[in-house]
Amino acid sequence: MNRRFLRLLLFLGFFFCDDARAGVFEVSLSSDDGDEHSLRWAVEQVNASADADNVIRFTTETVTLSKALPVLTNNVAFEAPAGGVSVGGETGYNSGVLLWTTNATTSFSGTGAYAATGSSIVSGIRSKYALTVIGDCTADVAIETRSRYAYGIRADKVLHVTGDISGTVSATAGTYGASALHSGSKAFVEGDISGTITAMTGEYGAACLKGGGMTLVGDLSGTMTATAGSYGAYGMNLTGQLEIGGDLSGSISATALAGDGAYGIIGSSAVTLTGGVSGIINASASGTDAAGIYVSGSSLDGGSLSDAAEISGTITASSSGASAAIMAWTEMNLNVTGTLSATGASAYAIRSGNFDGAGGFVDNTEERVDRVVLGSGAVLTGSVFLGDGDDVLTLSGTADISGVPELLGGTGDDRLVFSGWNGAYSSAMQGWEHLDVGIGSSVGMDALGSFSGEVSVLEGAVLRAGGAGHGDRIAGSLANSGLIELRDGNAGGSLRVDGGYAGGGSVGLDVGAGSADLLSLSGTVSGTTTLLLSVAPSVTELAAAEPSLLVHTRSVVAEDAFVVVDETDYGPYAASVSVVEDGTGATDWYYGVRGLDDEAVMAQALMPFLAGPIESFVPRFLERRAYGGEKGVSPEIGGAWVRTGKSWNSEELRGDAGSIAEGSFRFVQLGWDMLYRRSGKLFYGAGVFAGTGTETGSVSTPGGKDLGELEGTFYSGGAYGFVSRPGLYRFELAAGSGLHELDVRYAIAPKERVAAGSIFVSAELEVLLPLGYGVALSPRVQGLWRHVDGFSLAPLTTGRLVVDDDERIMGIGGLGVVLNTDCPGWYLVAEGTVRFEPNPLNSVSYPETGVTLETSGDRYRFGGSVTIGNRAGGVLDPVYWVKAGTMLASGSTDSFSHTVEVGVKVPF
Repeated sequence: MNRRFLRLLLFLGFFFCDDARAGVFEVSLSSDDGDEHSLRWAVEQVNASADADNVIRFTTETVTLSKALPVLTNNVAFEAPAGGVSVGGETGYNSGVLLWTTNATTSFSGTGAYAATGSSIVSGIRSKYALTVIGDCTADVAIETRSRYAYGIRADKVLHVTGDISGTVSATAGTYGASALHSGSKAFVEGDISGTITAMTGEYGAACLKGGGMTLVGDLSGTMTATAGSYGAYGMNLTGQLEIGGDLSGSISATALAGDGAYGIIGSSAVTLTGGVSGIINASASGTDAAGIYVSGSSLDGGSLSDAAEISGTITASSSGASAAIMAWTEMNLNVTGTLSATGASAYAIRSGNFDGAGGFVDNTEERVDRVVLGSGAVLTGSVFLGDGDDVLTLSGTADISGVPELLGGTGDDRLVFSGWNGAYSSAMQGWEHLDVGIGSSVGMDALGSFSGEVSVLEGAVLRAGGAGHGDRIAGSLANSGLIELRDGNAGGSLRVDGGYAGGGSVGLDVGAGSADLLSLSGTVSGTTTLLLSVAPSVTELAAAEPSLLVHTRSVVAEDAFVVVDETDYGPYAASVSVVEDGTGATDWYYGVRGLDDEAVMAQALMPFLAGPIESFVPRFLERRAYGGEKGVSPEIGGAWVRTGKSWNSEELRGDAGSIAEGSFRFVQLGWDMLYRRSGKLFYGAGVFAGTGTETGSVSTPGGKDLGELEGTFYSGGAYGFVSRPGLYRFELAAGSGLHELDVRYAIAPKERVAAGSIFVSAELEVLLPLGYGVALSPRVQGLWRHVDGFSLAPLTTGRLVVDDDERIMGIGGLGVVLNTDCPGWYLVAEGTVRFEPNPLNSVSYPETGVTLETSGDRYRFGGSVTIGNRAGGVLDPVYWVKAGTMLASGSTDSFSHTVEVGVKVPF
């Protein structure tokens, strides 16, 4: 049992060891004499092998061929030594280094170089049927023919590489027909093409890749260079579809040195660049017909017709005749962020159509849709023509078309879109039926006068006027959801729209003194447009000028079709729009300064209203002392006193902002004669006082328009001193300070509150001239100086305003008649009064505009008062009085002041 098992193990071991060694043929000889272990011997062994998997393993680094090797009939893999192997030599006519006449599968490991020379039709690696290379094709192949047809790697049917093509493959033909990579049907590369592919001919027909079609799953990161001594140079020359799944990040160059026809990529079926182009494609012909990418019979896209081919690299084409960086016969879907350049007698960066073979182009008259986006980074040199169909071209970001002499939409319903792009619509842009100015774009309307289609300015976009005083025209219609910008710092520009106008956005206009930019609309008008105004003249110049015409329509239009937003700070002035129908079916919108804001008029009345109570708060000896003489009346005793009163006031202010302020003031005041002495026949003393009052009122225009209401509180205190000789004269000096708080309630604007301090000084002299029988004349003079701090407000309409400090001197004179000057009991004083203000001016300034408005009240007021008092004969008896008076202005019936006051003094 054990013996049989051991014999079985030995049999299996011999069988498998022999099979493992079968099909591996070692090449250790450099010679080509057919001896064992020469390459020729190894090929013969492969052909004779029954093994499906054969290996030719090189241990020598050099093999020199003396003639063509036998045709391979079996699949075989080639293994190079660590130092690589070089196989080459003269192989003769219609030959190859490695040649199969059947479907072949091979692979290359290590570094192997396969080179051959011959007269014509020489290949490096060739199958006359399908050729499959397993794994990476690392082989370096160099083929040169003295006459024609040199092929690097060739499959007469399908060429399939399951990995990368990373080696260097070159084909050179003395006259014509050099293809570095050649597939009679379709080439399929599952990895990248990262190697160097070169084709060169002495006359014509040099192609780095030639075949029925090609699918490259990975990147094309290598270099392809095709050079024809005369004409016909191709980086890729395909009759079938080209699909590149990865990035074309390498370079493709095709040069026809002395003739026509140089093409980086040319295909008659669809070209799909899923991974885009970030590398360089260059085509140059000394004659005509040069193209970077040329699809002569189908479309160009990035995976499907709805996916764009991303072009971020550089594609150039140059010739002395027709050239195109990119051209396709049917649909194109491109997103260009790189450089497209074409030079020649008829040069296009992007074109729809084909070359006509005579230095020109043939247009495709069938409808199809091209979609082209020129994005940030795109730089184009040469024209753009999209041909027939409803095409869309988008200019976006920093796309540079300064080198494009013609940007042509072709025929059909074509749309030119500006998306986040700054530039100008120029005369080069022709053949477009729609212009869309998209979000983030700022486009000049330089050549829109010749445009008869539809212009759409979308939200967030700007369509700019041509320049100062420039008259722009849109021959078609205009749909404005963004901004039409005519503002350039100079009034007098215009925009005329011959077609219909649909509003919803805004129009920027310059406004001068009596002039403005003009929007003129000939067609129907719909929607509501906001007019954004930029005002150049000063507000005073604008106020003095006639209203400016902003919009003219040739039809009756709703008043709210245009509304104004004016960012200009007019300070106190108010600007507005007037809409006029001229009787001929036209409607005009005018703009001008119509007067002062209500809040500005009201502001002029604030200081007179605020300062008004000061005069009433000056303590006066006239009311609180007892008139006395020799019959028991004792005025020499000091004491405490209190008085309260109310006044009704109205003041008309005239000047820049005339107004009438009406209101009332109630107050109460306490005082104490802290010092009261007698020196001979003189009495002298001093005291202190304090009080408060409330003020309410309203402000209106002279025409009666209500502007708002005022409500304030006044706090005051101070000291006084006096000298008196009873029966002859008295002199009193008083000084005090106050705090004024005022609520300003505008008719429309929100309420504001202000606070201001004040100080005052009063000096008064009265003389008593006895007439006998208890009657005396009492002339007096009083000087009053006051200062009230200014303050600022910020109404919504006027912006910040400053009510200036108020400082003035008033003179008051009076002549009274006193009854019962000597006896206890009732007494009466009747006085005629005149008040004089040399400069009753108050001013309000507007810092943002430099405007100052001034108004003034009346310089003279006349009136009188009656005081009735009672004094007892006792030293400590109180004295009380009642006073009523009125003052009228000399220049206005709307200015007056009526007062009522009661008081009591308690001696002690």
